Amino acid sequence: MKRTTPIIRFRWWIIVTTLLLVAASIIPLLNIHINPDLESYLPDSMISRQNQKKINEAFGNEEMLLIVFEAPDVLEQETLLRVQQISDFLLRCHSLRFFHYSRLKIFNPVTV
Repeated sequence: MKRTTPIIRFRWWIIVTTLLLVAASIIPLLNIHINPDLESYLPDSMISRQNQKKINEAFGNEEMLLIVFEAPDVLEQETLLRVQQISDFLLRCHSLRFFHYSRLKIFNPVTV
């Protein structure tokens, strides 16, 4: 009589048990919420947190704004010039005068 290993003998039980465990693990994963605000983990009694609140009240929050452009070829001269025009327009916006930003610098490919 040929003797088989337990893995082969109970393979369907192992497969079904694994699938049930995976299904049971997915349900809690759908309810996970992540708090990306690191300041909320600090107690309000910390002096540095209180000072940070005073700075935010005086100067505003430093939330990052990222503007993304999509183009077939981002290094094409027309695309770079269009991005530079938008960058220049944002420099002239009075509502953005309190923000710090990086101005796009375009180099002429002939002179570089």
